[in-house]
Amino acid sequence: KRLLPLLDGTRDRKMLTDALVSMVEGGELRLEEDNDSGELLEVNVSKLLELCLANLAGSGLLMDDSVIR
Repeated sequence: KRLLPLLDGTRDRKMLTDALVSMVEGGELRLEEDNDSGELLEVNVSKLLELCLANLAGSGLLMDDSVIR
């Protein structure tokens, strides 16, 4: 729910991770697993982001930019 609005093509994975980490730190988004702040949080969010992107792509909701060309 929080990720989809960020997927407008203006952000790379690092920027998406940073935005999601900010949401977690700000209390806007909660992860089910215990996470420390800082580097561990960023690593965990990055892993979850990759899983979410893979699920969205597998569902046909995302496509590779090479398809557009």
